[in-house]
Amino acid sequence: MIYRGLGNRLFDSINVMVLILFSLITVLPFVHVIATSFATQQDYMQSKFLLVPKQFTTAAYQYIISNYLLLHSLMITIFITVAGLGESTAQDVSLSPIPIVYPFLQKRNSVRLC
Repeated sequence: MIYRGLGNRLFDSINVMVLILFSLITVLPFVHVIATSFATQQDYMQSKFLLVPKQFTTAAYQYIISNYLLLHSLMITIFITVAGLGESTAQDVSLSPIPIVYPFLQKRNSVRLC
């Protein structure tokens, strides 16, 4: 077994503590958001930071699913994505040198000075 000095053990201990702290700082906000989404409004208003809801409810998700605005916004997102992809693809195709079309584009875009 290799002997590890006090400096190495101290560094490892501090390193582990810093990584655990960083992990908690990173993960706890997500846990808070998820716990808040499943908590009642009274539980949310009574606590500053909620990790486990006192009363579990899915009322917020039921409201979102029953509302037509979620489907409407999803359709708008799909439309914008497809339109942007189509526009980008059309622009790439029009600027790329396709062997069949490229000679015609060269003749059309050429300038004769004589």
